[in-house]
Amino acid sequence: MNRVSAPGLRTPLLAWLVAWCLVLGGDRRSSAEPIRVLDEPGAAEWLEVEPRRMLNAWLGPRVDRALDQRLARREPLFDQADVAAYQQEMRDFFLDSLGGLPERTPLDARVTGVWQGDGYRIEKVIYHSQPDFPVTATLYLPDGPGPHPGVLHSCGHSVDGKAAELYQRASALMAVQGLAVLCVDPLGQGERKQLASQGISGATTEHMLMGVAPILLGENLATTMIWDGIRGLDYLASRPEVDGQRLGCVGNSGGGMMTSYLMALDPRVQAAAPACFITDTRRKNVHPGPGDAEQNLHAQTLRGLDHADFILMRAPRPTLILSATKDFVPIEGSWEAFRQAKRLYSRLGLPEGVELVEVNEPHGFSPGLRVAAARWMARWLLDRDEAFEEPELETHPVSFLHAAPGGDVFNLDGARSFFDLMTARNAELAATRSRRWADPDERQTLLGEIRQLAGIPPRDALAPADKRRVGETSVDGIVWEKTIYRPEAGIVLPALIARPPDGTKGVVLWIDGDGKDSVLAAAESIGPWHEQGLAVCAVDLRGYGETAARPWRYRAVSRAMGRNSPETFIAYMLGQSLVGLRATDLLQIALTWRTEELPAGAAIHLVARGHATVPALHAAVLERSFFAEVDFEGGLESWGELCRGPVLDGWNLENAIHGALQVYDLPDLHRALPQAVECEASR
Repeated sequence: MNRVSAPGLRTPLLAWLVAWCLVLGGDRRSSAEPIRVLDEPGAAEWLEVEPRRMLNAWLGPRVDRALDQRLARREPLFDQADVAAYQQEMRDFFLDSLGGLPERTPLDARVTGVWQGDGYRIEKVIYHSQPDFPVTATLYLPDGPGPHPGVLHSCGHSVDGKAAELYQRASALMAVQGLAVLCVDPLGQGERKQLASQGISGATTEHMLMGVAPILLGENLATTMIWDGIRGLDYLASRPEVDGQRLGCVGNSGGGMMTSYLMALDPRVQAAAPACFITDTRRKNVHPGPGDAEQNLHAQTLRGLDHADFILMRAPRPTLILSATKDFVPIEGSWEAFRQAKRLYSRLGLPEGVELVEVNEPHGFSPGLRVAAARWMARWLLDRDEAFEEPELETHPVSFLHAAPGGDVFNLDGARSFFDLMTARNAELAATRSRRWADPDERQTLLGEIRQLAGIPPRDALAPADKRRVGETSVDGIVWEKTIYRPEAGIVLPALIARPPDGTKGVVLWIDGDGKDSVLAAAESIGPWHEQGLAVCAVDLRGYGETAARPWRYRAVSRAMGRNSPETFIAYMLGQSLVGLRATDLLQIALTWRTEELPAGAAIHLVARGHATVPALHAAVLERSFFAEVDFEGGLESWGELCRGPVLDGWNLENAIHGALQVYDLPDLHRALPQAVECEASR
């Protein structure tokens, strides 16, 4: 618990808190039925959509506006110089959203086994993309004299990674056509599972749970994964059997994403064929929703980076979009991205440099897509444009392709995990943070940086929220007014207000990540607050309580990431954080009480519980004169904890801010609270 009072205030809250804890014990759930506010008839005029869809509906038009502006900007790109300037600008932004890339270090590559097949051989390979960070792969080398063109094959979300049968077949198909293929285990898959020792399985689950820490560090899970791929290209180019001037990339699903990233960033990729990934953000946000953590880049929608731009950034180098009619990746978006790319390639004089293949199949690297990818690579890397089919090719058991002992990179001496990398990075930043927070002259600068990172408007830009009383109810003898606040169009926040009988002299604002009904569990102890003339206002900030989304993606990790995880990623791609949006909601409600309901000089007390402590902490520190006393309980104590490993409860994605750990951690804010309150209250 973190409780801070302004000097000189006479408040018996501590005694009340002791009584409250005795009443509640370890379970703060109310025995009463949940109270619905937004079901009241009076709420209908302000409620534009079903409450569970409110946050998603609020984000949708903002996505549309950003992507409409993107289209308007792309259309005039005719001149080669304008195209080149655009490409450089987007690559610079892409790299910035990733937090940059690591430095090149020795690959320390070795071959741990060889198998000779009919027309090609397989080598089991381990290389290090970063020091002591091993990557397992299989290298398919054609028979005959080289050097052969090289293809980096990125896998989709198969738990077996490179050893999945469809990826073995795709690699072998290209090898018998004369292409050297390096098929790599993605992070969290195959021999590179990071969380198996904790009983966590599934590639998408691993990716989601790994995805929060790099966001806090100002990076992305994709940063590490892209670097694995770039170093894979380095390894291909280092082999004497491979022509480093003729390199390509192929991948399906998550591998289609990685292919898209690599082909946009690495100019060595002469030919590319991403499968079952390219579409458009507008459609994908609706169904199936934002992808895993590595598929969502900070501010990409705001800055106009859509799927088509991964192709446009490399124009006119050859790119084949591989799509499936029955895919959950919206096929209409694939054709829209293709149309945009085709127009630009035509303007640049190579219309045949971009094509689209659609097969009548579900999501996956089906035979038609594998053959199309191999033909594309042969056409542009071997100068051989001819039709061929996929022959019967030998595949192997998963264990046969293991490059590491026991099929686990952690059986290698000195192998570091992904979380080891994140912990080391946070330790570097912590040293800088500590020096800055110890310097009194840095204080205002740090607070300004926090405000900017979180996206919380300055005080003079805040306005009171609109307010409407829509009913009342009684619980355990206490009358609760059903009230809604509207801080901005499209956002309604349901609240319960219990007023003291002898007039309101101040207010306790209560927020809880599990919803406002948690205040009902304290009904027997509301009296001491009322005796002080304090009203109690329990409110659901956006995405809490009545307005929390029904999990429609990431159900398996919703406890760890949050009920509103898809909406969090949509906001993230718009450059916004739910922490900042919720803190702003809270400040606007406080401002409403101060300007419309309370006498001059009246105190506002802030109580935050559980997941809600993070936005409440930001609001209290940045606008410290708003609150006479703050009381926090529960919630994450330090973002640094997430760098050491996944925390499986706590809505941690929703409480993440991009790049926060470059400036501060939550303990820095807690330490600033006494100074903050005293600084303002003493004026």
